[in-house]
Amino acid sequence: MPDEAGQRHQDLTEQEQRLLDLIRDGRVDAEIAVRLGISNVEAKERIEQLGWKLRARDRADVRDGGPDAEARTPKPAAYG
Repeated sequence: MPDEAGQRHQDLTEQEQRLLDLIRDGRVDAEIAVRLGISNVEAKERIEQLGWKLRARDRADVRDGGPDAEARTPKPAAYG
């Protein structure tokens, strides 16, 4: 049975996984927007939504797939 973090990864859509891959590649919002064919604002919104889905506290948590070990209450953070 997958742990909670593993389950969150299984719940990612194909688009969310692609976004996560771009973040892990070190892409900034503007690069992500170009790669996905969306506006910078939309890229920021999608990154923030992904952060909430992964229960991430910041962009580093998004990059790493969510907070390590135990689940934490997400806090609004700058993802840009």
